[in-house]
Amino acid sequence: MKAYRLTVLIVDFDDLGRMQVQRTIELQRYPNHCISPEVLDIEEAEIGEWTDDHPLNHGGDVGPYFDAEEQA
Repeated sequence: MKAYRLTVLIVDFDDLGRMQVQRTIELQRYPNHCISPEVLDIEEAEIGEWTDDHPLNHGGDVGPYFDAEEQA
């Protein structure tokens, strides 16, 4: 499973993929056009299998998933 870091963390339960996650955020119709998000940068990380015990399911630290050293 993958997760994407914009300003928020999106866990991709349905395997939408990077571009579809971005489009879903950008094309969402927000009430009264209260916000108009535009994704300027997106990072992708493999987060392993999802379980109820996964650290990201409990407000875990995202650092291990997005550290440059770990991705190398």
